Amino acid sequence: MEDRGHEISFTEKESDFLRFLLTASNTSQSVLLIKNTTASQTNAFGEICMNILYSEDLDKELLESLRKYKGLVRQLGDRTVSLNARRQLIREHPKKLLNILKLTENILPI
Repeated sequence: MEDRGHEISFTEKESDFLRFLLTASNTSQSVLLIKNTTASQTNAFGEICMNILYSEDLDKELLESLRKYKGLVRQLGDRTVSLNARRQLIREHPKKLLNILKLTENILPI
């Protein structure tokens, strides 16, 4: 099976946003920020999920811990899902997305 993932590249603004979400001590503030993402931030979440789906070099422990979020990861990583639909998913599941980010922070290039 070929590796369909690609290198994640974020702009400085998106990297700063993701870094802030990961380091913020106030979860409710992070959730509020996630619920009000811009289009580029929504696409950044989609990039992360797409790379989770298609990367072959993720360890089994990480994949096992992400298993309970597989539906959300699949939908956010699917480029055929519209931007508005992905935004709606993000608004409905901000804590799940924050947990996904925290689990994958070691593999994110931020």
